[in-house]
Amino acid sequence: MPPPTISTLTFKFDHFPSLGNNIHDDHLTTTTGHRILSDLKTDIDGNLWRVAMYPNGERSVDSGIVQLCLYNKGEEHLVAAVSFVVRGSTGRVYYEKPMAPGLLRARGKSGRGGNIIERRKILDRAHEILVGEHQSLVVEVVIQVCDDVELYEWVSNGGHYYTPQNPCLKNLMRVLKSPDQEGLADVHFQLDEEVIHAHKLILKMNAPELYLLCEDADTAPIPITGISADVFRIILCYAYGGTFPKREPIKASSPEKEPILKLGLQIIEAADRYGMIELKILVETYLVAYRVMRKHNVADMLLFADAKNCALLKEYAFAYAISRSRDIINSELSAKLKESNSLLQELFVAAAEIPERR
Repeated sequence: MPPPTISTLTFKFDHFPSLGNNIHDDHLTTTTGHRILSDLKTDIDGNLWRVAMYPNGERSVDSGIVQLCLYNKGEEHLVAAVSFVVRGSTGRVYYEKPMAPGLLRARGKSGRGGNIIERRKILDRAHEILVGEHQSLVVEVVIQVCDDVELYEWVSNGGHYYTPQNPCLKNLMRVLKSPDQEGLADVHFQLDEEVIHAHKLILKMNAPELYLLCEDADTAPIPITGISADVFRIILCYAYGGTFPKREPIKASSPEKEPILKLGLQIIEAADRYGMIELKILVETYLVAYRVMRKHNVADMLLFADAKNCALLKEYAFAYAISRSRDIINSELSAKLKESNSLLQELFVAAAEIPERR
C-alpha cells in the first residue's frame, strides 16, 4: 500500500453575517436552502475540490445550522475521510467535525458533509471566529484520500458471490474453537478465569515466540499476562488460518462495527510479542486504510509506531502531524517528541521533504 495522501485545503466565505440573508418588507431574514460555492482548490495529488456552504441549513429542519459539503470535481471517483475545521482569527480551532471514509463521485455527483455548527454561535463570537475586514468564515478541510474505490463501491452496494473453498481452514478453526473433549490439544493457556486450548505444532509454524513459551510445558495451563482474552483469541485465530481482520477496510467506521478500530494497537503489540510479523503488518495496513489518525491520537500513534517498528503507520502519523502542525505544535505531541531527539529529527526531515512531493 502506498503511503497515505493528506491535504489541508483552506476555504474562505467572505461577509458571513450577511450570507443567506434577504430583505422582505424592511425586515432582514435568513433563509434555508441558500447555497454558497467556494472557489476550486487542488490538493497535492492534483484532485479538484469545492465546498458548498449552507449558511442557514439546506432544509427547514436544519434552520440555524451552518452546513458544509465537500465535492470532488475531478474526473475520477475518490474515497476519502474528511475533517471540517472552523478556525478563528487567532488560529484557534473552534470546531472540528471528522467524518469516516466515504465515496465522493466524480464531477461533483455526490459530496461528504453535514451539520457543522450553529449559526448563532459564530455570530455571538464573531470578533473571535470571523477573520479580517471582510468577516470571513475560514474553513479548513483535511482530506485523507483512500485507495480502494472499487472495493468500497462493491461492499456498499451489498455485493457478494460464492466460490467453494478448501475446508482445511474451516476445520482448523473448528478445532481451535471446540472444547478439548477428545484430548487433542497439547497446550493450555490461562487468561484470568478462562482456559484456551491450542496445539504446539500449529503454534510452532505460525506463532514461533508463543511456541517457545510452551515448548517444554506440561499439561498445566500456562498463565498469559499483559494481553486481554479477546486479543489472545484473535492471535490464535490468525495462527490457525483465520481471516481476521475481514477484508472490508472502508466499510466500517466505528469500534462497534469493526474490532480492529478498538483493538488494533493491542493486536500489533501482541503480534510483535509472539513473532507474527504478517499479522502485525496486516493490522498496521488496515489502520492506515481506515484513516484513523486524528489530532487527539497522533502523538500516541507516532510513539507507538516508532517503538514497534511500524514503518507505514509511522509515515502516516508523520504526514498527519505535518498537515496539522498549527494545531499540534504546542500540544501533547510536541511535549512528547521533546523526549525523543531522534524522532523529532525524523519529523523535521519528513517536513522538509513535503515541498519535493508537491
